[in-house]
Amino acid sequence: MEYETLANEFIALAKEMHNGIHMDIAQANKGEGFILCYLVKNEGRAYPSELARTAGISSARIAAALNALEAKGLVRRSEAGSDRRRKLITITEAGMNEAAKKREEIYQNTLELLEALGLEDAKELLRIITRIVAMKKVRCSYAETVKTIE
Repeated sequence: MEYETLANEFIALAKEMHNGIHMDIAQANKGEGFILCYLVKNEGRAYPSELARTAGISSARIAAALNALEAKGLVRRSEAGSDRRRKLITITEAGMNEAAKKREEIYQNTLELLEALGLEDAKELLRIITRIVAMKKVRCSYAETVKTIE
């Protein structure tokens, strides 16, 4: 029963965190900031479908973000080869500058959060997150192994 109570508390806190303190980081991960940073890491170009799949959001939401980025001059769309329907997204120099600014904002927000926690709690937070990530990797690896056996 104690784990059930903890699970409910964790879910409530995760919702509060998502809607409050970490809104800037959430926006960077799901919107314009995510797209710009992804393009920087991927030779400055990607397809909209790749962006949607990686971010785990709908193609409609990606299209809206791309429209906004294009209007600001941060990305360009061009035809990808002979298929005129398929568009390649390319980051502009202004987009590269904006991505660097977004990364710095995320870094500063994270630094402020860790400093507010204090050194010991910040280390403990990272220890726990590292453990969760490792557990997720093991579970994903196990699931993939089961699929190949079936």
